[in-house]
Amino acid sequence: MPQKRIGCLVVQEKGLDSESHPIVGLVSESDLVRKVMAADSVDSSVSVGKLMGDVLHIIPANRSMLEASHFMGKSGVRHLCVSEGEEIVGLISIRDLVRYFVYGESGPI
Repeated sequence: MPQKRIGCLVVQEKGLDSESHPIVGLVSESDLVRKVMAADSVDSSVSVGKLMGDVLHIIPANRSMLEASHFMGKSGVRHLCVSEGEEIVGLISIRDLVRYFVYGESGPI
């Protein structure tokens, strides 16, 4: 994750084909810190299934950035899956929201 400058990865049931293997969770830097490093159990055999969050938080693609911000705040998460219909088409992070609100055309809220 640090090499790619990303803070979160999607987890699929099996394989890499998203059409036949749905997204079942997310693993974030926070998950790694909280569940592995803070527990002093750096173990290379720990599966992502054990690290990922319990709930997959999803927001429809047609919702506003402000709604995404409120959803993250109420849910206590830093990443949301973005959906179009039944399909997950992307992720939005707290960093994306900061960039949008601070550097957007209209400036900060």
